[in-house]
Amino acid sequence: MLTDADRAALEAAWASARHAGVLGSTTVQDLWEHTAGYTSAVCSAFSASPATIDAHIVDVGTGAGVPGLLLARQLPHAQVTLVDASERRLDHVRRARRALAVEDRTQVVHGRAEELGHDPRFRGHFDAAVARLLGEPAETLELLLPL
Repeated sequence: MLTDADRAALEAAWASARHAGVLGSTTVQDLWEHTAGYTSAVCSAFSASPATIDAHIVDVGTGAGVPGLLLARQLPHAQVTLVDASERRLDHVRRARRALAVEDRTQVVHGRAEELGHDPRFRGHFDAAVARLLGEPAETLELLLPL
């Protein structure tokens, strides 16, 4: 559940992302509800409830941190790695992860999926991969599968 304090903290943390055009005008509540679909898919994949999923998830092309940071909040035992090719976007991710107090369970990585898929530190390292607005489904699958 997203508390009023979480919502306010994210609004403040993401204000600069909105101003920079990294995050649209969608409300934090709408983003939270949108991420519930990702949470449901992850729960189905593991046949588990959100409170029991102990997995390492990668969010590729995270932008300002959607859905990765919200997944980290919804899945309290999951480790989430947030990947983006833009250091500017990752600055917004760092602010938001502090606002949600999930720094201990999140990692921010500057890079591209096609490169990380060949890096032994990342290849085959994750239990699940998510992406939002990364590309066409087949292309996205091709990029995420090695991770």
